[in-house]
Amino acid sequence: MLRDNKGITLVALTITIIIILILSTIGMIAGRDSITSAKKNKKIIELEMVHHAVLERYAEYRITGDEELLVGKAISYETTTSLAQGMDCQLPESGTYYKLENYTEGGIEINPLKELGLKVGGSEDLSTDTYVVNYEKGITFNATTKEYKGEILYRNGE
Repeated sequence: MLRDNKGITLVALTITIIIILILSTIGMIAGRDSITSAKKNKKIIELEMVHHAVLERYAEYRITGDEELLVGKAISYETTTSLAQGMDCQLPESGTYYKLENYTEGGIEINPLKELGLKVGGSEDLSTDTYVVNYEKGITFNATTKEYKGEILYRNGE
């Protein structure tokens, strides 16, 4: 006599659970990778925004000669190379480098990025990273993430 099989077998249930676990693991890994990629792309876009603002300021400075347009604190080439350590490039020695980082002067907090007209504060806060610029050479780099924009002498190893 044939038995009436009206239920799911233990083997079918186990296989279904294993397939669901594999698919969920793949989904979690893909999600994590896309979040990491999005964060990196956000930092690159922020660097491009700072670079564009710096070039705009330098063009205005060239027209007016007003040195107050060159925001940031002037730093030595040695300090610049120290901040650029870990970047795969050689920075030019000519021109003055400026560090764009929040600082206090005479009890007043100065935010160079805000002076450049960039949005600071809130969820889009750019002021957490340290940027270094060379207005004359058109170089901007993020000393925190080691990304750069502009003409660099050469990449190390090339």
